[in-house]
Amino acid sequence: MHAFMTVFADELLWGETDGFRTVDHSKDISDPKRVFWLKVVLLFWVGDYPGLGKCAAMKHAGAHGCHWCEGFFYAHSPGHNVCIHNRRNLRANHPYRTDNRWGPPEVRDPVPTRTNAGVEGKAREIHEMDHEDKAKEKMQTKTGIDGFCLFLLLGMFDIVWDMLPDMMHITKGHLVIVYSALVIYNLGFDFV
Repeated sequence: MHAFMTVFADELLWGETDGFRTVDHSKDISDPKRVFWLKVVLLFWVGDYPGLGKCAAMKHAGAHGCHWCEGFFYAHSPGHNVCIHNRRNLRANHPYRTDNRWGPPEVRDPVPTRTNAGVEGKAREIHEMDHEDKAKEKMQTKTGIDGFCLFLLLGMFDIVWDMLPDMMHITKGHLVIVYSALVIYNLGFDFV
């Protein structure tokens, strides 16, 4: 994966700093502005969660699998993870909120968000560790960062907020619930 990303990141860096020689064929041949240097900027990257994980060198599953926050995710049932920081948004008597494994339920600390500088610092630290070191593997698991991402070299690109999931992954769960309810309702069954 890094072999392809290296070439892509090199071209983006070249386009961001020097630009590409470009010809505007809508202008006359004698026009001095016909040939110019076009600079490029990567605005955002869209992909599915595994693709984002590979391209960003970050985890997208497990306890620290969120690309945007540093929250701890707990598997409450197979295939469903819940961020323990989000317990504060549940109603006061909800069973997940009153679970004392994560401290008192009245704690309302917001989920710590990731920053570009924080990801870059941890990524550099992990990148410099020995490949066979168990501490490296432990740090990767603890931080949710696998290593250094080449997109961190792009000055105008924010590794955290400019990498977006595709709409299918955002809407998939919601659409299934809504469509199921509509189908059941249209078939005449009671829907609670």
